[in-house]
Amino acid sequence: MSGPVASVVVPAHQEGARLEACLAAFWPELQAEGWELVVVDDGSSDDTGARAATAGARVTRHERALGVAAARNAGAAATTAPILVFVDADIHASARCLRLLVQRLLDDPEVHATGARPTVSDLNTGWGERLVELRAVLPFDGRGRDIPGFSSFQSECGAIRRATFEQLGGFDERYAGVGMEEFHLGHRMVEAGLQNVLLDEAHYAHHYKPLRARARELTRRTARWVPLLISRRRLESAGAVGTPGEAGSALLSAVILASVAAAPLVPGALPLAVAATAAQAAMERRYLRLALRHHGAGLALAAFPALQLLHWAVALGFAIGLLRLLRDAGVERTRRP
Repeated sequence: MSGPVASVVVPAHQEGARLEACLAAFWPELQAEGWELVVVDDGSSDDTGARAATAGARVTRHERALGVAAARNAGAAATTAPILVFVDADIHASARCLRLLVQRLLDDPEVHATGARPTVSDLNTGWGERLVELRAVLPFDGRGRDIPGFSSFQSECGAIRRATFEQLGGFDERYAGVGMEEFHLGHRMVEAGLQNVLLDEAHYAHHYKPLRARARELTRRTARWVPLLISRRRLESAGAVGTPGEAGSALLSAVILASVAAAPLVPGALPLAVAATAAQAAMERRYLRLALRHHGAGLALAAFPALQLLHWAVALGFAIGLLRLLRDAGVERTRRP
């Protein structure tokens, strides 16, 4: 008797409240088709593991939290299928979505990994959560086509050949809890000439943090991303974070902030702020239209200042990370004989 065509791995830490809905979105159908499901309870103190078992998953438990990268690696090691499908516990992905990810790998031997894209959903009801969701959805909205050569493996909802995953050494656990382990894996795929495709037809809904919490998270994450971003030495592919367009918009946010701060002392600063604001509004017109289309004029108006907050959070994180990198380089030089 042949084994499962695909193994689904769900890392979960303190996800008892959301895990059942996550699994219910795909598992009843895929279980009937003979797929495999492993939930890695990463040191949860709530009932995450018990809820996973009740839903029909095989549960692997870490006694203490080791981070999402380690949890995904442990889940992969506990499964047997030739294709690994990773799904985060805070998303809703349908059985159809996961089938599309796997079927592309079965149909095309030149493709080594596939990913789904986020879409606007009814999971996020607060205005701040909706603004964060819109920013995440924006790069993929209305494209109408796949993105080959995607520079990030979509670890929140993506599939990869087991042989490829093992060849590349899985997720690098140095990036555990940072949110960059998926970029590190994607970069290694690009370097190895292995095709990673983001599928336009495969999409999922995601629970997002409120705006202020997301900004704090971006500052922390970006500070830890700096070594990886610098080692990349180029911006990311369309649809990922860190693209040329996003970098340009972030630069305009910095100009706006600096110009407004300097306005009391520098006569030409305020006109510069106005010009930068107009340029950014033109650059971000797709984002503003997306907010207007889904949530109306009120949220569209809030979208622009929200964008500034997110960009400033990233800029602060980058500055912190760069200072840390320079500090560590200085310490290393002093230690050399």
